[in-house]
Amino acid sequence: MNEKERFVYGLAGIMELFKCSKSKALKLKKTTIAPAVYQDGRKILVDWRQALELVKLNGASLQDK
Repeated sequence: MNEKERFVYGLAGIMELFKCSKSKALKLKKTTIAPAVYQDGRKILVDWRQALELVKLNGASLQDK
């Protein structure tokens, strides 16, 4: 990720950040990284630094089951 950019956008941004499927990105958005997600209607912004830290702290598995 570009150090100057603070946010990734949409589910596609989450999928790229965590190298995961769309279903896993949705699950992460609703649970583990929820504090880092800002949503206004259909627009989704994710503070990627905070999201990475939350996944690290929670030990969330990024493997689809």
